[in-house]
Amino acid sequence: MGVNSAELKAWLDHLETLHPKKIDLGLARIGRVLDRLSLRTPPYRSVVIGGTNGKGSCVAMLESLYLAGGYRTGAFSSPHLWRFNERIRVDGIDADSATIVALFERIEQARGEISLSYFEFSTAAALLNFARSEVDVALLEVGLGGRLDAVNAIDADASLIASVDLDHQEWLGTTREAIGHEKAGIMRRRRPAVVAERNPPESLLTHAAGIDARLRRLGAEFDFDIHRGQWTYRGENAEVPGLPCPDFGGREQVANAAGCLAVVESLQGHLPLDRRVWPRGIERARPIGRIEERDIGGVRWVFDVAQTRPRLGCWPMPWQGARSGAGHLPSLR
Repeated sequence: MGVNSAELKAWLDHLETLHPKKIDLGLARIGRVLDRLSLRTPPYRSVVIGGTNGKGSCVAMLESLYLAGGYRTGAFSSPHLWRFNERIRVDGIDADSATIVALFERIEQARGEISLSYFEFSTAAALLNFARSEVDVALLEVGLGGRLDAVNAIDADASLIASVDLDHQEWLGTTREAIGHEKAGIMRRRRPAVVAERNPPESLLTHAAGIDARLRRLGAEFDFDIHRGQWTYRGENAEVPGLPCPDFGGREQVANAAGCLAVVESLQGHLPLDRRVWPRGIERARPIGRIEERDIGGVRWVFDVAQTRPRLGCWPMPWQGARSGAGHLPSLR
């Protein structure tokens, strides 16, 4: 008998009971479990993606870019919008329920006496799945903050911070400086650290300097220009015109795309990606919940899901045309 959605749901219900706190930031528990699974340094290249807004879009764009280059990709994102399976993807395809249940069984065995939160358990399952699937590169979205987030327990090859704004202030602090410090925690010593934010908090820059990170900042080491519905990427080693603007947002998504290309440039020695595939990679990216069309009961809805209110209504720029005849249901996640 195959695994069905009811069996996966039973596991997800079980995960809710394993830890006394729904959110319990820290790397000790997840780190011990990853050590038992030999996943602290994964057998694949990895990029940790953080930021107040734009994380999910950046995961989707990097995933699409590397797929366009012929790489086998893993992607971990959260929260899910329609079903849990969305969180764990290989080559752009959601993990099936049977695969997830098998992963959960292995994590349950490995954790032993260690209590894991729902998110920590899910993170370990994703990292294990990517190892079993022999991916070339994994794109990993931070759940909350960065420094103490479960995703940050691995030794990543590069980091990308999409933006810094006020979010989860009860956990991360009440100022951009405090929050910037938490998000900067995903950077690694002497490794690429891309910031797709023109005016990041000083705390972030100070941390990057303190660990000698290979910092690439929007407006400094890389930038972009938009002209007549296309944009030009200006990096340290490349100037690429004629790139398509993402059709799931406005100027902020071009900034995110530029950040993704800065990551691609920084990892070129490990994951070579021909610039000729960049346009296709950007064009094919489809983040779940970002200007996403769904037919429900014969009505075409456009779902626009964001973490903070300023990002709601960041609709496509004029060059991309209006999506008429659709209901728009903005929501915060």
